[in-house]
Amino acid sequence: TKTAQLRTLARELSAAAPSQHPWDLAQTFARWIPRNIRPQIGSYTSVTTCLDTRYGDCEEMAGLFVALCRAVNIPARLVWVPNHAWAEFYLVD
Repeated sequence: TKTAQLRTLARELSAAAPSQHPWDLAQTFARWIPRNIRPQIGSYTSVTTCLDTRYGDCEEMAGLFVALCRAVNIPARLVWVPNHAWAEFYLVD
């Protein structure tokens, strides 16, 4: 969440979100990822590599979502089970 590349992307996507409400930000991030990151199964690389190559599997995509959320102070975590990963984020009603 500290790389300039990720912080720049988080700012750009946040500016394009319908509002600055955390739900809208998370939705914007979740929609951007499958439109811009091509699925490619393989060993885990990193969020930075995923952004550089625009390739990744569920681990990279979920990791990217978590990193974007954390960059805008939305609590998020990566959930991993054998052969799959997904992201969770937390919002207060």
